[in-house]
Formats: sequence, C-alpha cells, structure tokens
Amino acid sequence: MLKHKNYLFIIFFILLITILPFTIHNSGDIYESQEINQNSVGYYQSTTCNISLSEVYFSNLGNERTIKYNANNYAGIECFGKVTGLDVVNNIYIVSIGTNSSLTFVIQIFVWGLLIKFIKKGPAFRKLTNPWLLILLPVLFTLQQLSEKRFYLQENKYFSESLNLNNYYLLTILFIFYLFFIYLSENTQNRIPYFINYLPFSFIFVGTFNGFNLNIYALILTFYGAFFLFNGGLRTTFNKVYLVLSFFWLLSERDIITYFDTDKIRGLINSSNNYPSFLFWIILFGLILNGSYFFIKNSQIDFNLIKINLLISGSLMMVFGLLGATSSLFNFFNFLFFGQNKRGIQTLDSVAGNTWRGFSASAESSGEFFGFILVFYFLCLFFKKSSFQYLDLLFLPFIFFGLFKSNNMAALLSAVAMILIVIINKFVMDNKKKLYIFALIIVILITVCIFIFGNLGYPYSSLLLYESTLHSNLYEDDTNYQKTIYVTEFFDQEDLGTLFKIREPGKISSTLQLLVDVYEQGFDIPFVPNIVSIISLISIIINRTEMWGIFIAKYSPSPIEVLFGNGPYQFNNYLYSHEVRLDLPDEKLLSLFLPHSSLLDLYVFFGSVGVMIVFSILYKTYSNKHLDRTNIYLLSYLIINLLKSDSILYMNSLMLILITFGALYRKIDSKYD
Repeated sequence: MLKHKNYLFIIFFILLITILPFTIHNSGDIYESQEINQNSVGYYQSTTCNISLSEVYFSNLGNERTIKYNANNYAGIECFGKVTGLDVVNNIYIVSIGTNSSLTFVIQIFVWGLLIKFIKKGPAFRKLTNPWLLILLPVLFTLQQLSEKRFYLQENKYFSESLNLNNYYLLTILFIFYLFFIYLSENTQNRIPYFINYLPFSFIFVGTFNGFNLNIYALILTFYGAFFLFNGGLRTTFNKVYLVLSFFWLLSERDIITYFDTDKIRGLINSSNNYPSFLFWIILFGLILNGSYFFIKNSQIDFNLIKINLLISGSLMMVFGLLGATSSLFNFFNFLFFGQNKRGIQTLDSVAGNTWRGFSASAESSGEFFGFILVFYFLCLFFKKSSFQYLDLLFLPFIFFGLFKSNNMAALLSAVAMILIVIINKFVMDNKKKLYIFALIIVILITVCIFIFGNLGYPYSSLLLYESTLHSNLYEDDTNYQKTIYVTEFFDQEDLGTLFKIREPGKISSTLQLLVDVYEQGFDIPFVPNIVSIISLISIIINRTEMWGIFIAKYSPSPIEVLFGNGPYQFNNYLYSHEVRLDLPDEKLLSLFLPHSSLLDLYVFFGSVGVMIVFSILYKTYSNKHLDRTNIYLLSYLIINLLKSDSILYMNSLMLILITFGALYRKIDSKYD
C-alpha cells in the first residue's frame, strides 16, 4: 500500500510541476484575459508576458473560433507559461505561449527522470558511479550546444557561445547534465535488468527535449555505453571496426555553411555540417550502440509484461492522439509533456486523403509499431504460454484502429504474413509439406511480379529513372513543364545516353548516372530483368517511386562516401552537395525530403561497406538455427518495413530495432559482474 501511495505522490508531483507554470498569474495586475476575436488581437499583442495560458483558455471556453496554442521557445523565462502574442492566419487564431527552452529542459529532465522510479527494482548491480563519466559526459553534451550553435541560436534567447565563467547559460546546462548523470548512477543500478520490459512506453514518452536537438534516451544509453567502454568494451571487435570507419568518415567533405532543419527527426540527427558537430554525432552513436549492447546483455525479459505494456502504450498513443486532434490545449501539452519530435496532428482528417499520424511524428513508424504489437501479441499466445485475457479486448480495438488510421499497408501485410508463417510452422509438422507450401507462395509471388513487369513494359521498367530525371538539374533554363516534355521524348525513344551524356553532361548526380549505366548495359538472359528495372518495379508496388527518385537525383557522393558513407545521422551532404530542381508544386519545395527507406539511410550514413556489414550480420543471424524463433519473426517484420520507411531516424524505433535484434543473442541468465 505504501508503494502505491509513493507512486500516486510522484504522479501528482509530476502533474503539478508540469501544469502549474501555465496557471500562475498575478491576481492584482491590471491585465485580464479577453475573448479571442479580431478586436482582441491588438490587446494580446500589447500585453505580452502578463496573461497565463490558463486564463486565456478558461476565458474562451465556448468560443466557436478556431484557436491553437503554439510554443514560443525563444521567449524569456519571465514569459514562461504566458501569452507572448496572438496572430490570425486563415481565420485560425494562433496564441503563442512562452516555453523558454532552458526552463522547459529543467522541467522535462526532472519529470522523465522521476518516471524511472516506476520501473521494477531487482538485485543491485555493480555500482555504476565513475568520476570520469560524471565529468566527461556533461562536457560532451554541453559542447554539442557550441557545435550546433545555429540550431540553438534559433531556439533560445539566452544561448551564448562564450567560453568563460560568465556564460551562465552553458554553466547551467553543464550543471543540469551533471546532476542527471549522478541521478542515473544512483537510481538505475537495481533497475537495469527490467528497463527492456518498459521500452514500449518510449512511444508515448518520446523524450525529445523542447528546443534541444537531443533525446533523453540518448543520454541514458550513452551513460551505459560509456560505462561499458570504461570497463573493457574498447577491446571488442565492434569498437575496433567503428574506430576505423570513423577515420574514413572524417575524410568526407565538410561544408560549414549548410544547415539541416531537423524538423520531425529532431533529437537524432546532426543539424550542422562542421567537424565539431560531426565528431559529436560519431561519439554519440557509438555510445548509443555500446549502451544498447550493455542494456540487452543485462536484461531479464518478461514477455508477458512486454505484451501488456505494448497494449497499454499503443492504446495510449491513440487516446492522446485523438485528444490532441480535438483539443489544441491537449495538443500543446502532448508536445511538451511527452517530448514529441513534432506536434501531433491537429485534426481527425487524414493527410493527403490517406494517412493519419496522430500522436506520432510519422504515420509510417506509428503503423509499424501498431503492427509490431499485433505480431508480438500473437507470438506470445503461441510460444510464450501467455493466455488471452478479457482485459485485452479493451486495448486491441485501439491497436487495430491505429493501424487502420496510419494506412500503412506494408505494416499490415507484413504482420499478416508473419502470423501466417507462424501458423504454418506451428501446425504443419511435416517439413516437406512446409517446403511445398512456402515454395508455392514464392512461385505465386514471382509469377505475379513477372506478369506485372511484362505488362508494364519499358516505360515502367525505367519509371524510377524517369522520375529521378524530372527532379534533376537538367534543362535548368526551362520551366518544369518544358523539361518534362524534353525528358519524356528521350525516354519514349529509349535514348538515355544522348540525354545524359551529350545534351546535358555533368548535370545529373553520380547515383543517377550509375543507375543509367547499369540500366543501359542490360542482360541477355531471358526472363531476368535488369536490376534497375527490378528496383523500379518494387518502387511502383510500394509507392516509393517519387521519393526514391528524389533521393537518386539528389545524392552525388564522393568515392569515399560511396564506400563508407557520410557518417552516422549526417544528411547535409546528401541534401546539399548536388544542386537539383525538384519537379514539385511550390508549396512542397520546402518539405523535408528523406530517402524513405532505412536501407538508403544506412547507405548515406555508412556507405556500401556499412551496408555489407549489416547484411553479413543478418545473414549470420538467420543462419543460426539455435536462436529464438520468436524474435526472428519480430526482426523479420521490422526489416521488411524498414525497406520503405525512415524508422531508424526516430529514437524509439531505433531502440526497438536494436533491442529486438540484440535479444536474439541474449543469454537468459546473463548478468554484469
């Protein structure tokens, strides 16, 4: 009973420190909130930092006008929780609320740190306190502020890059990091084995700090990773290979002018293109991987608890997503309290007529998560002796509805495929019958693909190249319409050599040139299409032709980058090293154009060598017949979806992938000593 009272007190305290700053106001001041309308716009603009969020909200209950609350990170601490402006855009009244990044950072790290108290305790591990860690890690994360100063200059009015004792901004950040790592060392020692069972809640508590290009899970994993390195981890093969790759990454060209707007992948991407920030992300990603290894090695997995937590977290995603879509106030607090990368969608309507991302920053990643929940739930029923509970009926409709709203057909079909494979392996005992069934399925799929490919013919076999060419810098002096006519004529005549080598030499990216060369070589083997044609067909089937076409048009890597990539979570060279003119409407030109494939993300980050290393690890994994089949199914589901999504760019999805893979090799009784 005392334990439950402590939890209730923590919950109450968290809600208090989260909501209270937005309700404080001076009852004796002369500034009162007014009904929001066209006449009160000037009033709110002239009385900034005096009226609290709660005042303006309650005074506008019943107001039928569309009101939205936006976070103003650049406001000073004195304006925290108060109205800093009111604007009208397309009949939508946008109320700006002060959310100074420094103060929000303190609140968020305090609140999320307290949530660790809810994780089950176990036997104490070896003490994690290390004086060097408590010095080096706070310095590392404070220096990130300087290496990505363009990002932080836009987010915090108090930011200063001066390296002296009078820079209270950096000293405060350093001190908060220091306290947090002390807190981790003292409060995680007897909880480490059970962290993995609460991973599903990272899809609710996304953990990205407001106004920071940083995520709390990165802090936690780097702490574990650094501790592992300080205790012999540097001698592992992985870290030796990582050091070699780091050397080649540092040889890639750096252009300090370019800046990457982090947008919805904030918290796990390098915003700047200079060597200090580049070095920070190399160190950070290496520590995250080492931390994940340490984390998995010492875990005690409880499949039934994970199943329950998956159902709860998936349902809460839908509940808070729906609340945020119907209430701008909930949407505002969802963003701050849960640390979203990007504000949840503020409508119940689908985007572009099909997808609804709800609480998540990405409809694709949310769809994958909902599908993962269903596959995991099904596997628990079949293999982990987890019985069906009537309480599950409360959660499962939310999961199905979330998968439906995300409109992620790849997640749905791959989930169904995994479940069918499990059923076949479970109930068909004869290995020959299994072989016949799977062979029949493969033959049907190949036949369908050949039929589609044969009927589509040349225009579709080269559609990916055609789309890439439209987004290239060819015919730069002509309009997009004229360029489309010229390019179409060459493709219709199957005369790509003239288009790329004679008429417009040097105008296309090295990636596009390579694919054109491979495509024009062709094969003389009947019924064996060109590899470029196969990729083009796949892009058509999974609706990725335009996105992959833009990637091919943009990416023009150097020889070193082809082999070793640009480095972990570095997109600047991909986006800005080759000039293109996108064939898109004006309103879409400023959008974030990600590769829309985690395989392409890996290629940009780690090059062909890195991709081959990943494939060799996967080959070794699937060749090992002694591994847990349950996790093999889960890993297969994630890999299938990674081919068409950028999920590795989100911290929670990355952790899900790493831990699902790592759990395959984890010894049940493994313990750090």
